[in-house]
Amino acid sequence: MRWKTAWLLLQLTLASGCSLDVLSYHHDLDIHTGRIRTTNYVAFVPVHSATRDTAITKALPSDQVQCSRPEWRKINTFYWLLPYSPYHAYHKAFGAIRRFENVASRVCFSPAASQHVASRAIELWQQSDQGSDYLAAVCNLAEEAERLGKCLLDLADLRPASDSGP
Repeated sequence: MRWKTAWLLLQLTLASGCSLDVLSYHHDLDIHTGRIRTTNYVAFVPVHSATRDTAITKALPSDQVQCSRPEWRKINTFYWLLPYSPYHAYHKAFGAIRRFENVASRVCFSPAASQHVASRAIELWQQSDQGSDYLAAVCNLAEEAERLGKCLLDLADLRPASDSGP
């Protein structure tokens, strides 16, 4: 009987979104460089952590990446009993970055265009999670250019309606 009660309490605790890191992994975003960090937890203890560069990180000037101090924001948290992540403020960032990497591998971005997109996404992430929406808009424009047969995207092509910045 105690086992069933403990099991039920564990499920309710995890379902409520508490950070009960018995067996879980987290994705975090560095809002200064676009890096992604994955951390695995076993019995509340982080047992493995890996940081990887993304297409955003690679497009930024190297001195900006090396000189910046990481500021991590939670993207996803997956628990062993729950197949989905509770909502975090930067929840869309992981999917937006993966989509941008996929589009950037198919569509020819000029180096200036790539740097502009990365810098603008970083700037918007530092304000809020609007960097993810910006990346989605850029990906939509790039896919449209790809359908029209355009190969090289320059800065003039990367102006979504929602982007009023330089």
